[in-house]
Amino acid sequence: MAAIVNPDAGTVIVTGGLSGTANLTTVESAILAGDGGVGAWLATTPLPTERNDHASVGFNGFIYVLGGRGGATGGTYTNNVNAAPMAPGSQDGGMVGTWLTTFLPTGQSANTGVANNGFLYSIGGLSFSATYLNEVRVATIAANGSVGTFSQTTAFTGPRADPAAVVYNGFHNLAGGGAGTASRNDVKYAP
Repeated sequence: MAAIVNPDAGTVIVTGGLSGTANLTTVESAILAGDGGVGAWLATTPLPTERNDHASVGFNGFIYVLGGRGGATGGTYTNNVNAAPMAPGSQDGGMVGTWLTTFLPTGQSANTGVANNGFLYSIGGLSFSATYLNEVRVATIAANGSVGTFSQTTAFTGPRADPAAVVYNGFHNLAGGGAGTASRNDVKYAP
């Protein structure tokens, strides 16, 4: 599963996940309380396909779900990128609208994602052949939330799955992750 915060509504949204051996399509949201607590979880519009080990990103009123493993048995690496509008206020309970679908060039899981300055990035992960990736894929985000065609941009050294990524002050920062039995303890950054 993956989670994001919708700062406009003060909610947290959780996408997909794994229940036993089954990947999930569920999307749930909850209101974040001022004391740090979380309100009741509410089901909202499910993902179009099962998803686990994926990235979720919030940007400009939309939620984006990138890659992951799908199918009932979890063995299918997906190239789906789904986008949906997020409700703007907590009175709407953090609901998510209708999902649109576009695609990464190849299936991948254990990737991370960020959005910055009108662009959506899918970073690192695993390919369907269990190859650790150092790829950075980028696509434009239109004003209506739709995602353009992904292309490859500058790769990073030290391929890895499950890294963490943030954008700060115009720089993309990539930290940690692993490749096989080797854990990464470095931080990569680029403007």
